[in-house]
Amino acid sequence: MGNFVFGPKKPGHPSIGTPCPICGKPFAEGDYTVLIAIGARQPGELRKQRDGRAYNAEALEVHSDCTEKEETT
Repeated sequence: MGNFVFGPKKPGHPSIGTPCPICGKPFAEGDYTVLIAIGARQPGELRKQRDGRAYNAEALEVHSDCTEKEETT
């Protein structure tokens, strides 16, 4: 299952200017991005995650191009 791609970013989007955690290049108008779930980080949500219950996960926004993998032979 692939990542759901968001975009293109419209003018005034709140993440414009924020650096991508993978490449460091700031998000700009017209960019396409994906969210990478990193799991629970808040104490109550961590407990739920550890107990196997539903929880609120946090995610990182990255450029969609940064998630593409090159195949090597």
